[in-house]
Amino acid sequence: MTRTWVTRKPAGTSPLDFHCCDISADGSFMIAGIDDNLATGRLWISNDYGKTWTETRPAGDTNQCWISVACDSDGSHLIAGTNGGRLYTSANGGSSWTERRPAGDVDASWWDVDIDADGSHMIAVAYEGRVWLSVNSGVDWTEKRPDGQDKDYQWVSCALDSDGSYIVVADQSLSGSIYYSTDTGANWTTKAYGGGATPQVVACDSDGSVVIVAEYMGKVYLSTNSGIDWCLINPTGSEDPYDGLWIGLACSEDGSKIIITDMGSRIWISENTGTDWSETRPLGDIGASWYNASCNNDGQHFIVCCLDADTNGFVYTTPSYKTIKMTMQ
Repeated sequence: MTRTWVTRKPAGTSPLDFHCCDISADGSFMIAGIDDNLATGRLWISNDYGKTWTETRPAGDTNQCWISVACDSDGSHLIAGTNGGRLYTSANGGSSWTERRPAGDVDASWWDVDIDADGSHMIAVAYEGRVWLSVNSGVDWTEKRPDGQDKDYQWVSCALDSDGSYIVVADQSLSGSIYYSTDTGANWTTKAYGGGATPQVVACDSDGSVVIVAEYMGKVYLSTNSGIDWCLINPTGSEDPYDGLWIGLACSEDGSKIIITDMGSRIWISENTGTDWSETRPLGDIGASWYNASCNNDGQHFIVCCLDADTNGFVYTTPSYKTIKMTMQ
């Protein structure tokens, strides 16, 4: 299958460093955040499948380094995190925001965030920090310690299933292993998935049965039984699996459709839970700094963002897909 991509320019015609993005269950709501390398760090939302965009200001009229965003199934509940700053939530689709302080009145690098389907459960992980969970839409937060230790770790990724009961988190200091919980963070299991590099990004389907882990300078692994057993899945299709700079990862509600981005190169999509892969090319036959990706529930709508203020730094979306066999080159 090949997909038709559309270039979206939330902040105007100049390319910027788009760092993070997410999409609602039906694909109509989108949110995208910009890094503040060029003093342009703002947050943008769309309610019409990416056709038009509106700036939203969780921190007021100031530039921030937005590195993580997430929305619930209809885009009403949002969470956004900054690098070396604060965490913010919205309960009205970005019309207003509240600063949240899980770790107290301190700045943190909120490396990743996620929300369940109805917006009640939220998770935020801090690099060189802790794991925090809310069960009341961000009003109150509880620290979770997957390994039981009272210490900071290099938390880089997190994911929730549709009701927040299944949680998976990745610590970059723990090579070849992740932590997961099947009871909303009450108990945790450390699981080796078979890799040799550090995990960079994780994703799971709506019930936590399909779980995917992608490594930094490593490989991609899949579990279809909630993290108990794992197998290697290989987007490039070569006999010698490619050690990619995997940075963006998402899957559909049933886990059948997966999108993964290589920060220094290409984007790959699977329509059958990682068995087969096709390269998709929003910019044609050139690589780019694809930094984040998200997928709606049925896998008809994707959003990816490009961290490239020099040339291609925009948001790219798939309004639909056509059933056309793609000839790989």
